[in-house]
Amino acid sequence: MTCTSTDNFQNLTSTKQKRTKLIEGFNKVRNCFASNPADLEQAFEEHVFTINFPGFDDEALLEVTLRYGIFYLEEFDYEKKIHAIRILNHLMDNLTQAKLIFNMRAQLLYETYNKYLNDKESVHFLLAIGESMLKLLAIMEPEYASGDHYYCKHSETISSMLTNCYMSTSIPIKTVYYKNLVLYIKQMGVFASRHLEKCLTIAFDSIESCKIGLDFDKQAEFIDSSIELTMVIVDTCPQRIHSHSRLILNHCIKILYFYSLNATDLNESVVNEKIGVIDKVCKIVVKILKNNKTPEHAIKEFENLKNDQKLDANFKALIENI
Repeated sequence: MTCTSTDNFQNLTSTKQKRTKLIEGFNKVRNCFASNPADLEQAFEEHVFTINFPGFDDEALLEVTLRYGIFYLEEFDYEKKIHAIRILNHLMDNLTQAKLIFNMRAQLLYETYNKYLNDKESVHFLLAIGESMLKLLAIMEPEYASGDHYYCKHSETISSMLTNCYMSTSIPIKTVYYKNLVLYIKQMGVFASRHLEKCLTIAFDSIESCKIGLDFDKQAEFIDSSIELTMVIVDTCPQRIHSHSRLILNHCIKILYFYSLNATDLNESVVNEKIGVIDKVCKIVVKILKNNKTPEHAIKEFENLKNDQKLDANFKALIENI
């Protein structure tokens, strides 16, 4: 099949054909591979993964690698999509910010990622593309960006993730969204406070999503991820968290209560097996109580709960030392 440069790959019917055409054109100019290798794509990828900074200063190699990765993302097989992410991550790791942003390359990659960012067919791909998008956004919107455009693309991405996470009914998918949101909030820092209310709503939803049968063991990773999300919100937005302190305390109390319900022996069933989760929840409670902006009535409600003599013994043992 022949195809001129003006065809822009329109006559090629598969992504594999597009990639092959791309590599063949590059190889004719640079002659990087042995004549007629058995697997042209494999030869190209082996060559790409040997390139380290500043090797991608080569404009031709940069353009071909970028488009090759984008064409690979169009595959239906999710293992191949994840492989495309590896190629694009390698490119971003070994490229200067100026090179990627020049000629709208970063914008092209950003728009491509947006098409797949909330693809929920594969949890591994959802996690991989979320992390890769974060890497891209760190290049497009670095910490020292100024003016009224602080983290605009970060905000658009988080907003999209929050909406899709809230609408999802799959525990594994929600778990991946929680993990990705933790990374995005850490990268945005205090500017993540613009999404504070929605993030907390998503985190609080974890209890409602998994308390059917109160079987936390099968959803331990999900619960742990939601707690991690709550903790990073509390740590990142301490000046804004006081207005939500009562809701956070109630959420933490619910988690401790549900863990204590099926405990026949507190030391064995709760403390030993769930010490990591319980410790994180208790740390969140302590941070809320020590925040000098936390309303007095929220602190008083918690103190009254601790002094309630009618509480279940297991539950009381969990909260009395906070």
